[in-house]
This record gives sequence, structure tokens and C-alpha cells, in this order.
Amino acid sequence: MTEKEIICALKNVLVNEYGFVRKGKHFYKDICNDLTIVFGLQKSRYGEYAYLECGYCIKSINQYLPYPKFYQLNLNCGRIMTKNGQAIRFAEVDEHYMEDLIKIIIREYQEMSKRAELEKEQFIAYYL
Repeated sequence: MTEKEIICALKNVLVNEYGFVRKGKHFYKDICNDLTIVFGLQKSRYGEYAYLECGYCIKSINQYLPYPKFYQLNLNCGRIMTKNGQAIRFAEVDEHYMEDLIKIIIREYQEMSKRAELEKEQFIAYYL
């Protein structure tokens, strides 16, 4: 698959089924009044692969609203790990790989959503 095809496949699930908003290679979902979950595809400078990263935007303190890039997030949660590692090599992505990747993303989204419901102190303690 190409990078565009991967983004399109992610859009079909994240935007159409889970209510995310897409802006470029990033996907945004407001979780509560002050938190937005962000997934972003970061293409490597060194080859035909990318990384899928996730994190939180804290809206009350983020100066890059409404759509901060991944490096502008308040809390970077890291890269999504697939069964083939963190690097998503475009040439290796087929229908089955994409299905697995989407399952991993949805599982991570659900976990991040649960953490967002924690009390502020618990949320901070979890990530620190």
C-alpha cells in the first residue's frame, strides 16, 4: 500500500466509524471538555516507511488548537507497536496487515479513552 492508501483506510475507520476528525495525516477525537486524543502518521525521512504515533492535546493549555501536529501535543504517548514492530513499511502493508493495525489502533483508542476518564491526579500519575 502507499501512504495515501493507508491514510484513506485509517480515515474509513477512524472518521466514519469512531467520529474522529482528519486533518492531513492526523486524526483528532475530543474525549472530554479538555482532552483530545490524536493519532498521527509520521513518515520517515530515511525510507518508505512511517510510524503511527498517539497522544493527548490538553485544550486549556495548548496554543496550537484546533489541530496541533503530533510534536505540538501536550502528552506524547509514543508509537503504536504492531506485530512487525513500530515501523510501518508501505511495501509490506496488505489487507491483513491493515486489519491488524486498525484493531491495535482501536484498542489503544479505547484504553486512552478510559484513562481520560480518570481523575486528574490519577491520569497524571499513570503517565508519570
